[in-house]
Amino acid sequence: MMDWTVAMDDMLTQRLCRCTACSHTATGWWGMWQEYGVIVAYILCERCHVTDRELRGVRTVMEQR
Repeated sequence: MMDWTVAMDDMLTQRLCRCTACSHTATGWWGMWQEYGVIVAYILCERCHVTDRELRGVRTVMEQR
């Protein structure tokens, strides 16, 4: 079972304030991204939320990290 503690803490305490995909100021589209055994909270601005429903931008950023 995966440990979601850190990702949930980031999301619930609203530590993230910029869009994960484009770095613009985000307005609050939250989610959890999980792949390769890593779980990360992300936040998206309105534009990225509407245009990238498959989270390609989030995946690209996370793979670079």
